[in-house]
Amino acid sequence: MDAIVPVCLRSFFSPSWAVRNAALQLFGVLVPRLIGQKKVADDDSDHNGMTVSDFRSRWPSIFALFKSHLSSLDTGRGNTRPAQTLVPILSLFCRLSRNVPTNDDGSEIVELVRPQLGSRVLCVRRMSAFFVAKMCPIDRLDRLFLWLSRSVCHRTNTSNRVHGLLLTILNVVRILVQSSNTFDFAEELKQAFCKAACFVTDSFCCPVISSAVLDISLASFGLLLTHLEATQLFASTGYSKWEPGYSSWRKTLKIVDFRRLSTADLLSVSTTSSLETLEAFLVVLRERALNPNATISFDDFSVMQVSD
Repeated sequence: MDAIVPVCLRSFFSPSWAVRNAALQLFGVLVPRLIGQKKVADDDSDHNGMTVSDFRSRWPSIFALFKSHLSSLDTGRGNTRPAQTLVPILSLFCRLSRNVPTNDDGSEIVELVRPQLGSRVLCVRRMSAFFVAKMCPIDRLDRLFLWLSRSVCHRTNTSNRVHGLLLTILNVVRILVQSSNTFDFAEELKQAFCKAACFVTDSFCCPVISSAVLDISLASFGLLLTHLEATQLFASTGYSKWEPGYSSWRKTLKIVDFRRLSTADLLSVSTTSSLETLEAFLVVLRERALNPNATISFDDFSVMQVSD
């Protein structure tokens, strides 16, 4: 393994597409051997991977090689044209779990990954945000949330970095909500996020970023930003349907609207106006159907407005 992995990383820089493709396929085969096979269906579960410390102990030379590749990325150039090795390495790191009770090795990698939150490549921002949130110890998530919310409001941010910070907040919220069935956000966290959301709305008029704010509202079940506040925040936003991310933003906004409706009102909604409306309707309907307290029966569907 210590000999094969470096060959894969070097092959990612080959001018031949066939060589790069073969190296990527080989790397994909090596990942389960490096961190173990999937044990549960959930890809994000910690049961499917080893801790950062275990990985470093088992594969010290490979760990050092990955760190070297991340360290060699220039922040500016890395954000505009990431090295060919960045996505494969990040995909592997996202399978690792935080160390318990300490997370020294994880923090070391986080410092190298964090600059990629401003990458121009969407998948790099998503994986970096997931990794930064995942590696944070549970008892420090509140502090990370505050730092992220305040960092969003920096005037020197690019739109890509703001989006990366919001994606990290989204992952932090998901972890916090999953940690307890009765979880609630402290008032300080709510105020910090509301300030960040208002700043984003005023300074970054972009469907992709607006969709991220709405996703955070949905993930927090309206605890950070109520569904009514989220709807009002973007009510006057006039995005063009040709802008990148417009369809996703419309769908997310519709989900927020539909969550405010009772089940009876939801089933009477016409879903023929647009594909985004239909997709949002099905998402919320599925949530209600899977809710053990929901009272949806097959007879309820007779009130739905169905059209060819």
